[in-house]
Amino acid sequence: MAGDASTDPLFFSNRRKLKEIINNYSHPNQEPTVVTEEKPRAPEKLSNALKEKIHQLEKDHKEANQKWIEFLQKYESKLKDSFDRIRQKRKFIELVYNGIPEAFRIKFWICLLGINNLDQDEENKYNEIKEKSKRFARLEDVFQIDKDVQRTFRDRAEFKKDFSQRQCMLFNVLMAYSFYNDTLGYCQGMHQCAGLLLLYVPDEKSAFWGLHRLMTDERYSLHGMFLDRFPKYLRLRDEFERILQKKVSRRLATNYSEKTHRQETASDRHQKRQPRTREDKKAARRHDQKEDIQTIRNQEKLRVIGYQTKTAKLFISAASSSNPVFFGLASMRLKIVGCEASTLILISGLLFVITSVLPNMIFIIEDSPSPLVLDLV
Repeated sequence: MAGDASTDPLFFSNRRKLKEIINNYSHPNQEPTVVTEEKPRAPEKLSNALKEKIHQLEKDHKEANQKWIEFLQKYESKLKDSFDRIRQKRKFIELVYNGIPEAFRIKFWICLLGINNLDQDEENKYNEIKEKSKRFARLEDVFQIDKDVQRTFRDRAEFKKDFSQRQCMLFNVLMAYSFYNDTLGYCQGMHQCAGLLLLYVPDEKSAFWGLHRLMTDERYSLHGMFLDRFPKYLRLRDEFERILQKKVSRRLATNYSEKTHRQETASDRHQKRQPRTREDKKAARRHDQKEDIQTIRNQEKLRVIGYQTKTAKLFISAASSSNPVFFGLASMRLKIVGCEASTLILISGLLFVITSVLPNMIFIIEDSPSPLVLDLV
């Protein structure tokens, strides 16, 4: 048959490429990596502020290392058996959130990911998955994994050489996981997670189960970041934008008020330096008194508006419950703020119509008070 895959030359070509790729990663390149020494650069002139910042960073780094050393001296013997209790300690949480120094990552990452006590069954299971993934590999997954492995951490000595030991380990881990998690398969970006793990965990099986914990454990739940349409990424992006907008708008408002205050202060200083006559001083004093009176009036207006708003809400509650006590209390409040009798009658009539004719609209008004009622109050 013309459309049969067994007679398609492209099919055989792709299968040959697939076998060739898998074969290349099955035999790691054992040649030592040649590290070329870079020519020393001429010392750059640093400003005093930059030198101070570098000095402070070095100091903070030393202090962080010292804190981790002290923590290890106290708890290292309990890491293997009692890590679940250690990870709940406040001191450990603070240390982790400030960052784990590179020298201690190999010890703590495997504990945080729960791969410090892998047994022989899990190792055998990984080897079985790895063999099946090569036997039943999908063409698109193999080609994409090969491309991604070749561009993962090429600036690091472990991944610099083609088909190096670490590259082969990364290929095996990604192939095995794409077969093991068939719902997710392989997605671009996984090579960065697995490659980073392989820089600090001891072997392939630890990296594989560590990647699995990152995807499925409740603490990390990266599974949603790699699903179709990236639902978790979109949700986190929207939340981040909301928080950023809130913080930035608040910061911009603060900066604007500080700038205005600085300008006003500079203007006041300029006016104070100018010589003024007695009449000017009297005029300035009268101006300040007028401003103070206007400020008091504005505050009183705001207080009355707030009082009227509460009164309107009380009317709405009275209308929704049809309680005459509420109507009487609201009427007293209206008299206090100075409403006329005609306004009170008009509001009562409106509320009567609302409660008798349109009872279902009250719940809408409760959530969002009617501008008409507020204006009348």
